Amino acid sequence: LKAARILSKEESAKVLRDQPDRVITSRMIRRKKPMPGVGSFKYKSRWCLHGHMDPDSGTFEVFSPMPSTESITLFFQLSSNLGLSVSFLDIKNAFCQANKLDRPQGRIFARPCEGIDMPEGCLIEIVAPIYGLDDSPLRWHRTLLAFFEDLGFTRSLLEPCWMVKRINGQVVAQVLIKVDDLNIATTQAYLPVLKEE
Repeated sequence: LKAARILSKEESAKVLRDQPDRVITSRMIRRKKPMPGVGSFKYKSRWCLHGHMDPDSGTFEVFSPMPSTESITLFFQLSSNLGLSVSFLDIKNAFCQANKLDRPQGRIFARPCEGIDMPEGCLIEIVAPIYGLDDSPLRWHRTLLAFFEDLGFTRSLLEPCWMVKRINGQVVAQVLIKVDDLNIATTQAYLPVLKEE
């Protein structure tokens, strides 16, 4: 997804010499993800940065809105009332697909951890938000908002995570954003258009 770039040994040595405070550590998170069925699971690994070591922590906004329980209920009730078909979507590697980092103090780098096959002595440049950074959820949320706004969706006055698409005043689609999970409700006519986008 081009969210990170492996630096050469020479580039890494220069970063460690000139900007050691911009290098943070990382770790591999491994878990057994429950799957449908009794006793079913799959192994899952995710590379995460130690966000508490982010040299820019405390200098940027980190709050990412989440829909309230009432909004989730209202979303489904309204979808039913409008006769919209509902779909659920989980976006894989969501944060890595967010817009690129643009930190005023400069680029951020990470040390690889066990489980990442890299040449010894090389660092990783963090190009886009990676799991673990304090601002990754907010940057992902803003990326999604911009995407849906480009498609003509507007934010609901009821809920900052609720996007609505109207054509000639009629609701043809709505989306409820919960980090990397989306609840999508559309008319049958608009569904193929949204899938294409």
